[in-house]
Amino acid sequence: LWYCDNGFNGIHYLYKVDLDGSGTPEINPQSTSHNFGMVTVGTTETWNLYVQNSGTGDLILSDLQFSGTGSNYLNCDQSFPITIIPGNGVSLTINYSPLQPGDLDAIGQLTSNDPLNENVELTLEGNAVASGPSIYLPEEYHCYGAVRVNSYNRWQMEIQNMGDSTLTITDVD
Repeated sequence: LWYCDNGFNGIHYLYKVDLDGSGTPEINPQSTSHNFGMVTVGTTETWNLYVQNSGTGDLILSDLQFSGTGSNYLNCDQSFPITIIPGNGVSLTINYSPLQPGDLDAIGQLTSNDPLNENVELTLEGNAVASGPSIYLPEEYHCYGAVRVNSYNRWQMEIQNMGDSTLTITDVD
């Protein structure tokens, strides 16, 4: 049985009542975002996401899918479906294991049987870096164009370190 209350200040809530008395599950993740920070390529950084059932019926986590930049380097150790009884929780282990340098800007979609919040979006961020210093030049060359004799023209060259340790530049030729 579904019903909608009259609400307060224009906000209405939809409720599902199980006439057999088994209750209604309510998903309650401890957080919906995580930044893995800098992660060296070839290593794994882990986030343990605790998900609690605040409802009165069994919560069934049916799936966790990842999408977005770098999402192919994300996985979850647990197998689905996972049943959480009322008042209890489970820790989901989400691993970020990059194989090449680059940004992680992904969404995890956690699907459950919570009638009011079936899909919970998890924002996942991070930055995969090379092992050791790794020089990166966004522009490898620059054309100065026409320059008069005995005059100066400047170009500010950007240098980035895509590694996990200090890059030292000793000479520029």
